[in-house]
Amino acid sequence: MRADAIADLSISSGEVVPGRLGWVRFRGRGIDLFVASVYIPPGRGINSRGVRMLGRVERWVAELPRRSGLALGGDFNAKLGSPP
Repeated sequence: MRADAIADLSISSGEVVPGRLGWVRFRGRGIDLFVASVYIPPGRGINSRGVRMLGRVERWVAELPRRSGLALGGDFNAKLGSPP
């Protein structure tokens, strides 16, 4: 990263859903990056807390500026495959 890009860097943060989806935004000359962490509660069924939270994450991502980068990590409580 160039030193002049770091000198103009601004950092902001927030929570979309307190305790569940938080973000930090790094913005400067040639840089616009959101780093977010999400926790999806476990649950099954169309009306579960997990499904509702995934919908909220999708809506938030859709609202981000198109030219911004996004690094999204966290605990999605996802299960792959089927039990033996």
